[in-house]
Amino acid sequence: MESILRASGLSKEIATTGGKFQILSDFDLRLQVAESLSVVGASGSGKSTLLGLLAGLDLPTSGSVKLLGHNLSDLDEDGRARLRSGQVGFIFQSFHLLSTLNAFDNVLMPMELLSITDARSKARQALAEVGLDKRLRHYPSQLSGGEQQRVAIARAFVIQPRILFADEPTGNLDHDTGEKISDLLFGLREQHQTAIVLATHDMSLSERCDQVVRL
Repeated sequence: MESILRASGLSKEIATTGGKFQILSDFDLRLQVAESLSVVGASGSGKSTLLGLLAGLDLPTSGSVKLLGHNLSDLDEDGRARLRSGQVGFIFQSFHLLSTLNAFDNVLMPMELLSITDARSKARQALAEVGLDKRLRHYPSQLSGGEQQRVAIARAFVIQPRILFADEPTGNLDHDTGEKISDLLFGLREQHQTAIVLATHDMSLSERCDQVVRL
């Protein structure tokens, strides 16, 4: 089976006033197409740092990451951005919706940037898939936390990414809403055959993944 993501000997250290601080050391992983992987660990253990390295938002001190068949260290920042464009999706704990855009326009925007055809119809369909077909014209301030996360999920999946990175996708939600978001996330992953890498404190979410990494 094709490997969509591979990390080999991955290490990350930062300079502090007290000297070098090691965040990750000699880390390896491999993820296949449509597989899911969760990264768990205490706050400050490096979960978000690892996701950033795997997605090419940051570069390691040593080691390598191969994403979608490309060694990220061989690409400059613009090259990594081009690789992610249309192929990599993101979901964040704090939703990261644009407050001046309604739900429909938040989902529409990434498709317009990519010049995707029939974008308006696809935005409506994506919001219907997450149960928000009646909330298209509502702004983030008019939506609950769970609804905002649904918009963020629709925005991430609407470009049909090959891989999705999610950083604490249920972290700002109550237990019941978090369970619904988890069901939605994995339902869409099955429907679209999207690989998922997520960082989470939510063990019930983590247990649904094919692989679990503990930091």
